[in-house]
Amino acid sequence: MLACSLVFCGPVAIAESGLGAESSSPQVLSEKRYSLDRRVSLKIIDDLSSPLYEMEQLRVVKRSAGTYLREIEAELARVFHYTPENGVSLSLLSRAQYQDYIGAASWANAVFFGGMITVPVLGVDARSLAVMRRSLRHEYVHAVCAELSDSKTPAWFEEGLAQLIEGPRNPRLVPAFQIQLQTGSLLPFSQLASGFTALPKESVAAAYAQSLFAVRTIVNRFGFTGIRKYFAQLSSGSNPSTAFKNAFGIPQSEFETAVGEQAILWLSSGNAVL
Repeated sequence: MLACSLVFCGPVAIAESGLGAESSSPQVLSEKRYSLDRRVSLKIIDDLSSPLYEMEQLRVVKRSAGTYLREIEAELARVFHYTPENGVSLSLLSRAQYQDYIGAASWANAVFFGGMITVPVLGVDARSLAVMRRSLRHEYVHAVCAELSDSKTPAWFEEGLAQLIEGPRNPRLVPAFQIQLQTGSLLPFSQLASGFTALPKESVAAAYAQSLFAVRTIVNRFGFTGIRKYFAQLSSGSNPSTAFKNAFGIPQSEFETAVGEQAILWLSSGNAVL
């Protein structure tokens, strides 16, 4: 599963198998490798379109990335009572390198795939570093989910949890969810289980919003204790439906129905917060 955080730079999406496959790579003029700590390896690729010409800018990026990852690692260790054992690779690309890597999925501002978090370097000003922090927090949640559940967590669950933890909400989520509910009903959770990259472009924002709404409902009702049980069930080999029933005490189908009812109440209340 390709795990992405959402930015809405454009309204297109691609199938996972097409990631970067149809574009030619910009010339790599410099590749720098570092170790941020015992668990995080860092690779920075510079094709001279990134802001990494000067050593001080490079130091800011390295220092910030390390700080943000240690911060989220400590938070999730408290939440899940567990510190992942596997290392995390972080690849920072220039804008051009990142667009080549991600291909047509321009709504994704970061990616976790194959044990590596890939993020574009937008700059070293406060706003750009804030975007990087949000992206790293989101993608690190994917890394933790992969380890705790043996990479068996449904995509909607992972994306909802990652958004819940990453920080401020994407402003496009509420109107997208409102439109989805006004014109139909929830997207089938089964359709959201393996990823969002194959969804119609007009459904991507609603899929992220629905995932966040569902996981927030789970956290409010069962807490992170239930989520830890869910991951343990998945890791032990239970299928997602069985794992859900064993961890949360209700069938997933019953939960999905309840979420649909709560979403309609949310819509009718005029609430503009997810």
